[in-house]
Amino acid sequence: EFADVALDAYALGALVCERGGLPVQLTAAMRHVMNALENRMDERGTRAFEQGQRDVLERIAAGAPVPELLAAIVRLVELQSDEMLCSILLVDRERSKLFHGVSSSLPAEFVRAIDGASIGPNVGSCGAAAFHGERVIVEDIATHANWAEYRTYATAHGLRACWSSPIFSLDQSVLGTFAMYYRAARSPTPREIGWVDRATHLASIALVRDRGERALRQSERLESLSTLAGGIAHDFNNILPAIVGNVHLVSGDLGVEHPSHESLAEIDRACVRAADLV
Repeated sequence: EFADVALDAYALGALVCERGGLPVQLTAAMRHVMNALENRMDERGTRAFEQGQRDVLERIAAGAPVPELLAAIVRLVELQSDEMLCSILLVDRERSKLFHGVSSSLPAEFVRAIDGASIGPNVGSCGAAAFHGERVIVEDIATHANWAEYRTYATAHGLRACWSSPIFSLDQSVLGTFAMYYRAARSPTPREIGWVDRATHLASIALVRDRGERALRQSERLESLSTLAGGIAHDFNNILPAIVGNVHLVSGDLGVEHPSHESLAEIDRACVRAADLV
């Protein structure tokens, strides 16, 4: 193709190339070529990203463990840019905190520092995103008020920008956050926001599935306990009449004046209480 020939000629230092018998200025042609190459790369990147999403969905359907799925989602997004570092934090509603979910690229010391961060209106990017239930964009960690508590940890590792988006359940409660970090102060591009939106959707599916499976297992355990308790109660009810009957027989044989009469009466009363319970 002309684009390939022009690219080779330009690389060798040529400024003019012939096309269709006419001279073509390579500087202008190369702009066209580079634009065409970028478009091709964008198309290939989009196809790869979509295939990555399908792969994650298939693993969700196959019942892959949640940590494995979340790691795959983070890896899928990080592959789109060498400069991007991503993480997923999970919500602990009882303690109103965020705990480490997955992050393969962030410095371990920084991950430990933010593990267990509070959820609040001005707590970093993730704590604020979980509190408000909306995307929080911090273009410069070094100057943003939200990062006062964790700024030194972030800047010590060269982290300068962070934007975080909540991961929602079906009832719109926040399950966690997906964060993107960059080593330069900047805001996200529309394309990057699109990546995050896809990532939070995938993470939501994985977490909701896991929550449903855990609820089902709990329900099955309760049902098993209920069945067991019912069987025990049935057996106990079969035993009680025999105990009561024998107590009455012994009590009648011994008479009310016998020293053991009160003890036998207490056994009888206990059996009545037990029968009421089951």
